[in-house]
Amino acid sequence: MGLFDVIIMAARVAQFVFAVIVLGTASYVASLWANGGITDAFGNSFDFHFVPSQIAFMIFVSLWSILVVLWQVLTPRFAQGLAHRFVILGLDALTMLFWFAGFIALAVATGAFIGVTLSWYQTQQACVAFGAFSWIAFLITTVLSAIDVFRGRGAKHNPELNNAA
Repeated sequence: MGLFDVIIMAARVAQFVFAVIVLGTASYVASLWANGGITDAFGNSFDFHFVPSQIAFMIFVSLWSILVVLWQVLTPRFAQGLAHRFVILGLDALTMLFWFAGFIALAVATGAFIGVTLSWYQTQQACVAFGAFSWIAFLITTVLSAIDVFRGRGAKHNPELNNAA
């Protein structure tokens, strides 16, 4: 296992861990929104009974990321024919775009209220921060996958490509 593979595996572990953290924080905030547990800085309770689309999208992206990371880690080991280099690059790029859109949208919706110490607000801010970390992790693997594809290193993932030349 070379340095390239070690960096990719470390990034995949970080992606998985960040996705689980975002799933937990976004689900917690979603449950508060859906069950009327949102309060403002003055203690006024709001009974919304809906989940903002930004929170729902972060839940989707975290679940999507968990599936993508599991697929990208397991298929090269157990189903090499499915682990085509362009599919890996495409999944990395798509997931990177999902994370970028999700954490930016949630950051805009969250705003920057200095000094707010409400647990739901701080949890939502943590969701934004770990969404940004996830975006950076997928940015790294997208760049490394693109280097792998364009330098021809990824041809080893699909033996049929080696025989076609």
